[in-house]
Amino acid sequence: MQMNYWYSTVLVLSTLVGLNSAEAQVVLSLNGPALVDAGEQFTVDAAVTGFTDITSAQFELAWDPAVLSIEDVEIPVDSFAMNSPFTASQLTGKATFLYVEQTATTGGTLASGAVLLRLTMRASGEPGDSTCIDVVTDRIGVEFIERAQTELNVEVAKASVHLRESVSIPSHEQTKLTATWLAANALQLDDLTPGLARRLQLYDLQGRLLADTPVAPSLTSTTLWLATPAIGSSLVLVVRQVHTNHTLLIPGPR
Repeated sequence: MQMNYWYSTVLVLSTLVGLNSAEAQVVLSLNGPALVDAGEQFTVDAAVTGFTDITSAQFELAWDPAVLSIEDVEIPVDSFAMNSPFTASQLTGKATFLYVEQTATTGGTLASGAVLLRLTMRASGEPGDSTCIDVVTDRIGVEFIERAQTELNVEVAKASVHLRESVSIPSHEQTKLTATWLAANALQLDDLTPGLARRLQLYDLQGRLLADTPVAPSLTSTTLWLATPAIGSSLVLVVRQVHTNHTLLIPGPR
């Protein structure tokens, strides 16, 4: 069951600002890479669906500035943006989009999937770091208003970026590890090699952290309690030690 590669993915999660997703009239999707190297430059696009007869719109994005730094924020030039009052700005760990039609008698329309805001970012954190890029409302709200002065419901699809880790190091000792499911949310690990402080982390194949437990050097067994019960699919166990990480594929409970 030994696996020597760590893999991660963008987690596309939906949160609704307003009512449920069936009633959402505008969808704001944040699209970026799933996995980047430390120091790598990349872009994240904020794309929109449902931008029809909109007279004003605003939102602010935020992330952990210790993991990602912003190098540029721009509004991609198209025939609509060139003739309309769009503005964009940036702060440490934040970027803002604002659009207002001064007369509010005619609204603007964009094709489905049009990019409202493009962020040029750099992975400034350490390998293994992750951060979520999402809308925030501590300074301004998420707001899309159409020509009839009606505020629309907005669904936001946020994204997470993970900084790629080094390839895990094979270990003959790791093959002795025995994994036993006590329940769908309890994984017992036996035959742990004593003598080193370790941290055990369990992920699903979408990169979600299900359990995170430190293990004292004297222990040869422990139980991981999962935040969410796992059924069927395989899981990824990461054994973190001082200078090495070991990654194993664990069959899920049946």
